[in-house]
Amino acid sequence: MTNETKAALTILLERHGQACLEYEEQLVHVAEGRRSLTEDVADIVDHGTHAADFANEELLALSLRQRRDQLADAVDRIKDGAYGMCQRCREPIDVERLLIFPGAAQCVACQGSYERRHR
Repeated sequence: MTNETKAALTILLERHGQACLEYEEQLVHVAEGRRSLTEDVADIVDHGTHAADFANEELLALSLRQRRDQLADAVDRIKDGAYGMCQRCREPIDVERLLIFPGAAQCVACQGSYERRHR
């Protein structure tokens, strides 16, 4: 394993650990939101506000889980020797992209193509 790969692994493991903590904390907020939805709320506006807040908490939890999973996948790619290579075109991913988003699995061109197709 090269020094660059070791450094990337260290960064990924730190970010993955942080993502795990953030996700677990968010799950607590979701559970609290779920409880508040089941409480008797006399005011329909309050109930609507609680429902909207709960929906936002669930969306944030989903986003955090996806980030956690992307980082875990990147750690696996390092261990498999595939880190830094686009999973689609098999070309190297720009170092600048990996510095900004170490969990990147695709190069900018392939990611852009994927996002245009899945809008």
